[in-house]
Amino acid sequence: MLSQKHLPLAVKIATTTKEREAIFRFRYHVYVNELKLQQERADHHRQWLHDPYDDGAILFYIDDGREVVATLRRILGGSDSQWSSGWRNAFALDRFAEFSPAALSVSDRFMVADRWRNSTLAGQLVVAAYCHAREQGLQFDFALSRLHLIDLYEHLGFRRYTRNYYEESHGGLLVPMVFVIEDTAYLRSVGSPVARAARHFTDDSTTGEWFCRQFVQQPPLLPARLGSPEQWWSQLACSLGGPLEQRVSLLRGVSAREVKLLLKRSILHPVQGGEVILQPGTHLGALYIVVSGAVELSFPGCDRPAEMLRSGCCFGAEGILDSSPSQSKAVAVGDVQLLVLPEVVLTQGLEAGSEAVRRVLINLAEDRQQLLPCALAEV
Repeated sequence: MLSQKHLPLAVKIATTTKEREAIFRFRYHVYVNELKLQQERADHHRQWLHDPYDDGAILFYIDDGREVVATLRRILGGSDSQWSSGWRNAFALDRFAEFSPAALSVSDRFMVADRWRNSTLAGQLVVAAYCHAREQGLQFDFALSRLHLIDLYEHLGFRRYTRNYYEESHGGLLVPMVFVIEDTAYLRSVGSPVARAARHFTDDSTTGEWFCRQFVQQPPLLPARLGSPEQWWSQLACSLGGPLEQRVSLLRGVSAREVKLLLKRSILHPVQGGEVILQPGTHLGALYIVVSGAVELSFPGCDRPAEMLRSGCCFGAEGILDSSPSQSKAVAVGDVQLLVLPEVVLTQGLEAGSEAVRRVLINLAEDRQQLLPCALAEV
C-alpha cells in the first residue's frame, strides 16, 4: 500500500466501488460530452467509461468535495498477458526486455476538469503518481500522447523515443513516450514539476544512461526548452526556406519577435510517409503547420477534391474557429516535419490581449474557404 508521506493531501487512490465508478463517470463527461471523442468502451446508458485494464489498475483522483475533478490511471506491468499486442508494439517493449515487467507501467486516462485546467491539480496528480512509482520500484512509465499534448508530457518529464503509433479507435496519430523514473537529472533539466519531489528519493543515473545508449535518434527528438532558442529558429527557417513570418501563411502580418513568442511552446515532430495524422471526427487541439514534406488533405463525404499541403501551409483551423472536430483526413505523403501549435497557446494569448494571436485568427478566418472542407458559414 502506498504510504502517505510524499502524497499531496488532495490526491487519493480509489479503493471503493463508489470511488471508481465516480472516476468512470468523470471520464465519460470529459471524453464523450466535452471532447466528443469516439470511445468503443463507453457505456452510454450508465454514462461512464471503463475497460478491462481498470480491474487491476491504480486510479489516482482528486475531488472537490462533490465530484471528481482530475484523474490518472496507472497500469502496472507483470505477465505478458497484461499487455496488449498493440501496446507492446507501440512502446517497443522488446527493447526493454532486460528489465523486469514489474519495473514497467503505463499511465493513461490523464484528465482534469475544464474549470480546473489552469490550476495546480494536474501537477499535484503527477507528483503523486511519481512518488507512487518510486515507492513501488518502477523504472519506466509509458504513455501515448496526442500531438497537441507533446509539450505538456515533455514538461512533465516524458520523452519521445520511437516511431508514431496509430490506432483507428483513437482517430489520429499517437506519440509513444516514456518517463525514465530514476533519471532525476533529466527531470531537473526540463523543469519537471516532480523534480522537487525526486529529491526525497535516491538519484540513480543508470537507467537514464542505458536509455540514451539504447535510443539514439538522428535528429534527436528533444524538447525545445532543452536547446538553444536561436538554434531552434534557425532550424525551422532552414526547413521552411526562409523566416517563418514570411513562409507560413497564417503568420502573415506578424512580426518576427511576436512569432517567436507565439511559437515558443510549439512542437516540431516527424511523421513518416503514409501515416494518418488525423481522421474526420478527431479532436484537434492544435493548428498543424507543414514545415517540410507534404500532407494530403481529403474530405470524406464532400465533393471537394483532395488538397496537397506543402511547406508553410496549415490545417486544423476548424478546431480553432468553430471548436469542431476534424472534418478532413490528413495523411503524410513521404516523410513530413510538422510544427504543432497547441490551441491552449492561442486561447491564453487571446485572453492576454496578444496582437499576434488576434492577427493569426484573422488570417485563419480570411483563409477559411481553403482551410475548411465543406460548405461553411460566413465569417
